[in-house]
Amino acid sequence: MIHLGDDRYHTVRIGLHAWVLLSGLAAPSVGHADDCAEELLFHHGLGGPMEKITKYFRTTEGGSLRRVTEAGQTRTTQGCIRFDAGTDRPALLYQWFLSRTRIVPGGRYRISIWARGRGRLEVGHTRHALSCRYREVPGGPALGRGTYAPSVALGDKWQRFTQDFTAGEAGEALLGVRFRLPARSTAYLDGLSVTRLHDPRFTLTISPHHPMLTPGRPAELTVHLHRDGAPVTAADLVASGPDAPPQETAVRRLRTDEVGTVSLMFTPTEDGCRAFTFAHPDSGVMRPAYVDVVDEQTRRAFADAAGRLTLTLPAHFLFLGDSLTDMLRGHNYVDKLRFWLEGRFSQKVSFKNAAVGGDTITRIVRRMAGNMSQYERDKYPQWHDLFSPRPQWVFLFVGANDSKLLGAGDWKEAMVPPAAFEEQLRAAVSKIKEHAAPRLVLLSTAAGVYEKTKARVDDRLKRRQKANLFCKPEMLEAYNAILQRVAREAGADYLDIYTPTRTHPNQAALFQADGIHLSEAGNRLVALEILRFLASRPARPSSAPSTQTHRPDGVPQ
Repeated sequence: MIHLGDDRYHTVRIGLHAWVLLSGLAAPSVGHADDCAEELLFHHGLGGPMEKITKYFRTTEGGSLRRVTEAGQTRTTQGCIRFDAGTDRPALLYQWFLSRTRIVPGGRYRISIWARGRGRLEVGHTRHALSCRYREVPGGPALGRGTYAPSVALGDKWQRFTQDFTAGEAGEALLGVRFRLPARSTAYLDGLSVTRLHDPRFTLTISPHHPMLTPGRPAELTVHLHRDGAPVTAADLVASGPDAPPQETAVRRLRTDEVGTVSLMFTPTEDGCRAFTFAHPDSGVMRPAYVDVVDEQTRRAFADAAGRLTLTLPAHFLFLGDSLTDMLRGHNYVDKLRFWLEGRFSQKVSFKNAAVGGDTITRIVRRMAGNMSQYERDKYPQWHDLFSPRPQWVFLFVGANDSKLLGAGDWKEAMVPPAAFEEQLRAAVSKIKEHAAPRLVLLSTAAGVYEKTKARVDDRLKRRQKANLFCKPEMLEAYNAILQRVAREAGADYLDIYTPTRTHPNQAALFQADGIHLSEAGNRLVALEILRFLASRPARPSSAPSTQTHRPDGVPQ
């Protein structure tokens, strides 16, 4: 057991370079181990309009970039990009705008791209501070020299080039992708992806799931490593946290015991969500863990609601929605709810979060009908068998994207107009009832912070740009009325999240800086509202639906 004295690991100074194990480049796709599974982290087709390409990628002086759509030149009908190096110097194509592709110590990753052309191509990467997320890389290509796989000759035929690497103990970082050409070379590039590699025979689990505690109260996280269901003993693990100072990393080496487990004690000193990542470098499996540190009053409120719960067991919970349910996985409202329900009912409850960022009710219904692209099938495995195991509870939390006003229509038209929203909502409810006989709960939209979303639109207008307008109160209330009406007529429950997020004394703290997405505090509020709602409902067979709506305190109206 490892004891940590406060809310950080004891720091170990390690340089910013990673230990990188390169499998090299090859054509096609060398280095693909038979026992290796890939999880997609980032994809860019490189075939769309140039403004979408140059949002992420730039070239150094002497290099040039242009879109190619001519038949016979491209790999797909979507087009590709042509990257040229000048006659007197090599050129670098680098990712200058970083999104969410995070690499953690002990994780195994693959950068992959399709290419053809003349000369030799090098595929590489750089690592950047987490603070660079959704920002331009400071210093551009000069920041970090990058790590490259050996160059490989380009040819007339399309080939898949890869770089495989294991991130070392330099702390968590954002990944920047780059490609290098020698002088007088040309590369046609298409289908860039970044995947996380892991051996599917191994599993890493952590208990308890997202514990909630108060400052000064110790928590014990127990890590379990298995291969084909059997404990893996004397295995080396790496534990890390993202909160370390620059050029330092909070990293610990751990070793599993005779039953394949290792425990880590954590004692926080202040409120906030504390994040850890545990990885097994040999297999590539990893698992994040989050500890929610709250004040005594907040924890007491959760404990009181959980103490009044009565459920018909076993109970499987299915959550559907957009980014308000998809974001902050591991410590969003679904995870907070899971901690308290598992604490009360142990393994007799189970959970599936099938929310997808950007979803509207139309997309959900389309996916329910089995109409999914290959990208969606790869990206959202939880949708492969959505209603298995059979859920006893389904929570549907939509409306934020549906109700947004489109800048392209001068903010007069919603993404999904009210009539279409109601039609599709009824179709979703019908589909849910067709596949299961659950307790169905339709959540209202969250209020958001309209002042912030409106200010963003106004700022874009000053720069002669348009942006979609989220969280306009009149729109949200109209869509909530539809949700409430459909719930009543379908014999489902309706839970009001809009009112408590609209009237909260510190409303802005419930949402992230964009005024749309739930913050840590906002996720706690939603989790507590659901927990209180569940506590207000007596256990009953799932075939007997309720027709009541509920106030924010969980009391039936």
